[in-house]
This record gives sequence, structure tokens and C-alpha cells, in this order.
Amino acid sequence: MFRNICIAAALLVIAIAGAPFLSVAKWIGHFTLTVDLNIASEIDMSTITYVECRNGEEADWLSNDRSGYLAGFKPPTTSTPDKHSVIITCSGDSGGYGLYDTYHQPNFLVVQYRYVDSEEDEFARKTLAIPAGRGPRSTTLTLP
Repeated sequence: MFRNICIAAALLVIAIAGAPFLSVAKWIGHFTLTVDLNIASEIDMSTITYVECRNGEEADWLSNDRSGYLAGFKPPTTSTPDKHSVIITCSGDSGGYGLYDTYHQPNFLVVQYRYVDSEEDEFARKTLAIPAGRGPRSTTLTLP
């Protein structure tokens, strides 16, 4: 009888200790990307907007799209004459005891802007790589 209780207790301890190995925490977050601006005078600064792209194919398609598609483009979160701050989404999975960890972020931003003397609905676009890493980051945007 005592042996059966000891075996049951040992199995319970193993089950409790092993449970975190079977669990995965999924999370969604964001980080701030600071974009240092190097903008020519012929660019209308007030028209600069950004959209995240997960991969290069998506960014290339959106950069070369001339259909007038505007959905998803957002202005910077904060703006000064020489810097923009853009909030970038990220996500990941964390396993028990930190044994496995994944991190996902978009790899590119597509920047949309208009020249000062262009038509009201005529925009240009450029692809900007998002630096790898975790936490706040910065990059430089040169237009045109």
C-alpha cells in the first residue's frame, strides 16, 4: 500500500514538474521604430505614411502598385521635423522554463509620400527595411 502511494506521489510530482514543458504562451506586442528623416524639399512632409509588410514580396508588390490602394497606410505616431516614430507590431511564443522562444515582426515598411507639386491623389512609395532585434530600434529614411 505504501509503495503504491509513493509511486502515485512520484507520478504526480513528475506531472506537475513536466506540465510547463507542454504549455506555450502566445503573446502580441509592439515596439517603437524611430525613423531619422533625410527628406528633400520637394517632398510634402505632411503626406508621409507607413504600412508594415511581413516579407519582401509583399513590400515589392505594394511599392509598385499603381491602383491607388491606400488601406493600411498610417501617419507616424509622433513627428518632428527630423524624426518620425512608428509603432510596429510583433508577436511570439514562449515555452515552459524559457526552453523555446519565437519572435515575429514585419521585415519592411512601405513609405508613401507625395511631391509638393504633384496631383492630390498621386503618391510615390518606397520600401524601408526594419532592423532586426528586440525592443526599440531606429533606421534612416532618405526621400526621394
